[in-house]
Amino acid sequence: MTVTDSLRQVVVSELSIQRAIIHIDLGKNNAYILHTDTDDDVPLAVQQWHGIIAVNYAARAYGVNRSDSAKEARLKCPDIRLVHVATFTGSGGAPAYHANPQQSTHKVSLDEYRRASRRIMEVVRRHCPDMRKASVDEAYLDASNIVKEHVLRDYDRGMLQWDAELPNTPVVRWTVKAYEAEGKGKGREPHEGGASLGVQVGEPAEETRGWADLQLRYAAAFALSVRQAVHRALGFRSSAGIAHTRALAKIGSALHKPSQQTILRRSQVAAFLADFPIVRIPSLGGKLGGLLASAFDARTAGDLLQYSLVQLEAKLGRAQAAHAYALCRGIDDSAVMRGREGGGEAAAGREGAQTLTSAKTFLRQPVRLLRDLDRW
Repeated sequence: MTVTDSLRQVVVSELSIQRAIIHIDLGKNNAYILHTDTDDDVPLAVQQWHGIIAVNYAARAYGVNRSDSAKEARLKCPDIRLVHVATFTGSGGAPAYHANPQQSTHKVSLDEYRRASRRIMEVVRRHCPDMRKASVDEAYLDASNIVKEHVLRDYDRGMLQWDAELPNTPVVRWTVKAYEAEGKGKGREPHEGGASLGVQVGEPAEETRGWADLQLRYAAAFALSVRQAVHRALGFRSSAGIAHTRALAKIGSALHKPSQQTILRRSQVAAFLADFPIVRIPSLGGKLGGLLASAFDARTAGDLLQYSLVQLEAKLGRAQAAHAYALCRGIDDSAVMRGREGGGEAAAGREGAQTLTSAKTFLRQPVRLLRDLDRW
C-alpha cells in the first residue's frame, strides 16, 4: 500500500467515526404555501375557523402566535392579513377559498399544504436519498456518505489542506467561494453573508483543525446547496442546523430563522448547552421537561449535569434517565431512517404511519339522513 493509499484510508476511517446530520426547516412557509404573493414584510396568518395555525415572521414581530384566536391576532396586529384555509362544501366541487366558511357547512382542506410539502421533500430527496420527513415543512438529512464522497473527491484532486505540524490533520476553512454562496449566479438565493457557511455557535472561527470540523464544513456547504435548490425550484426560504447528531441539528435550525443555517461544532457544544433551556431540547420538553424542573430544579442542560445517571434513574426510571443524561451532553445516536415519513420527534421509535383518517364533524348541525352524508 502506498503512502497515498494509506492516507486515503485514514480519511475514510476518520469520517466514519461520527455523522453529518442536517435539519432543514421551512416553518415560515406554512403561511406562504397558499399565498406566495404576500410580501415578507406584510403580517400574515393562516386561519382555520377561529384559530391561527400558521404565522409569518412579520406577524410574529407583533406577538402573534399559533395559540392565538383570530380575534386576538387582530388585537395584537390590526393590519394583519388573515387568510382562511381552503374549504369545500357538501355540494361538491374542488376546495376553494370561501369568504366566510362555516363549520356547519364546510370542511377544511389542507391539500395544497400537503402538495407543497411533497414538492419540497422531492427536491430534498433528489439531493439526499438518506432523508426523513419530520413534518409538513421539516426534514432530517444524513449527509455522512455524501460528505465522505465529497471529501475523498477533493483529496484525490489534492485540494485538502494539511496542518504543518500535526500529522494527518486537515485544516478547515469556514468560508465558501463566492459562486458557492451565490448559487453560481442564479440570482438571490439563501446564503450566509456572502462568504460564510453559516452561523457558528460558541466562538466563531475562520479556520480550525480536525476531521470532525472538516466533516461539518462539507455538510454545511451541502446544506447550503440543498436550501438553494429548494429556493430555486419553489421559491421557499429555509433555515438549517448542521451537527453530528439529530437533536443538535434540530436545535440549530431553530436558532437563526427564517433563512440562515447554524453549525454546532463539537468543541463548542458543551459550552453552548450549559445555558440552553432543557425544554428546547428535542424530546425533553412537555411532561419530561416539567419533571426535570420539579425533581431537579433544572432549567438548563447545564443544571442537569451535576446529577449522576444513578441520581436521575432514581426519579425518572432507567430509560428516561439515560435519555436525558445523554441529550444534555449533546449525545444522540438516533438515526435518520430512510423511508420513514412524518410523525415528528414523537415517532422516533415507530416504523411509520399505522393509520390514515379523515373526518367531518357535525356538532352544530347533526346529520340524520344518509343522503346528507353522501354529499360529503
